[in-house]
Amino acid sequence: REEAIDGTTHVWGTVLAWETPSRVTFTWHPGREADPRQVVDVTFESEGDETRVRLVHSGWEHMGEAAAEMRAGYDQGWDGVLGLYQASFPSR
Repeated sequence: REEAIDGTTHVWGTVLAWETPSRVTFTWHPGREADPRQVVDVTFESEGDETRVRLVHSGWEHMGEAAAEMRAGYDQGWDGVLGLYQASFPSR
């Protein structure tokens, strides 16, 4: 869910699985009508003192002709999101 500056809210997806602390899976449709075919699955795996985060965004085959361009944007976008996530934790 996103909350805009003016207080309006927009649902961007719905949580399908919440397996603390190892996994979260949700539908994904920011700025579009709800479409359960786009799914993001994020897993967290302990590796010593670190955590490996793996994000899989599927359902591109349902996006038609816009799929390739959309995916290219998300390839960069998810890197940015995960970078912000990583930066929120202190380095060891």
